[in-house]
Amino acid sequence: MSGIPHSNESPNRRATRMALGVTIGFLFSQLAPWPMAHLLPVVVVGALMDAAPLSIRGGWVVFSRAVFFFLFGGTVAWLLTPWPAILVLVFLSMIYHMGMYMLASGAHLLTIISALAGFVVIPIVVVLLPAVGFIAATGFILDWGIGLIIAWLAWLLIPLNAPPPVEHHEESLTPDTARELALSLTLVLTPLMVLFLVFSWTKVLVAVYAVIFATSFSSAGVRGEGLKSLVANTIYASLGMLICYELFVMVPDLAFMVAVIFVAIFIYSFRMFKGGPTAGFWQSGIFGFLIMLGGILMKDDVVAASTLAERLWQLILATAYVAFAFSVVELYRSWRKPRHPAAHTEPDASKETE
Repeated sequence: MSGIPHSNESPNRRATRMALGVTIGFLFSQLAPWPMAHLLPVVVVGALMDAAPLSIRGGWVVFSRAVFFFLFGGTVAWLLTPWPAILVLVFLSMIYHMGMYMLASGAHLLTIISALAGFVVIPIVVVLLPAVGFIAATGFILDWGIGLIIAWLAWLLIPLNAPPPVEHHEESLTPDTARELALSLTLVLTPLMVLFLVFSWTKVLVAVYAVIFATSFSSAGVRGEGLKSLVANTIYASLGMLICYELFVMVPDLAFMVAVIFVAIFIYSFRMFKGGPTAGFWQSGIFGFLIMLGGILMKDDVVAASTLAERLWQLILATAYVAFAFSVVELYRSWRKPRHPAAHTEPDASKETE
């Protein structure tokens, strides 16, 4: 979850496959749009980050769990809408216990994202926009199903040409680490849900990006890098989007958009797969870039610049919140730790002589 799976393939080949799959997903979402269709390329990225393609059984597990999380989260939120305090407590418990289970069992990144989206984003939509709550859940389900199919197609067109490393699957965490990370995600995302519900804020894109940022970027990186992570991820995503937006305004043609997106995704993914100290920033940046991309394109046209500015502001807000919340959690933990742990481990000589 916190890193990019290692592979014996060259970064160039992996980036080409990623660019091809994401471009196909983008084109499909533009030609046959449905609610939440602009998140389809994000799902494709999550599937093509792996060092080897998911098996049919593995893909079915990822998809079936996503269906469960989205429908279950929507149903529970619908039943508990009259009691918002109970609703928050129930989903707080779900985020923690389900997160701890999936992290300890080495669940796929897309499974973790679907669980948190089902327990954070879907309840917000159901409570604040009840008319579109289950429509949004259905849209998410379509994103996961079609996204996995497109990822398999990309693997078929550009097959694996080198045996993946033994550890190519998702690496499970120790129970203590899984518990710590699940608690961090709970303490970060639950207050976000409360803020949305208290202030009746319907800018759901902020919650969507907060969930993806919190799960795709290393929690250690967020806590350790602080402001650097906030600035880097905002720049990596927004700068790329601004350049593409200007190109789309100059040439508002779908074929040209597809070509530009292919090149942009290749650059993001190549730098991500190449590794190095900035790989995590490119990984987070590609998610932000794609979320904003789907929000400003309408088939073969481009929306107004004001919409782009709003998307950029929402991206910055979500990134700032997640980075700040993780920092607060880490600060609290460091405060709770004993200042002189060695003093607690040395035996008391006076007691031993008694």
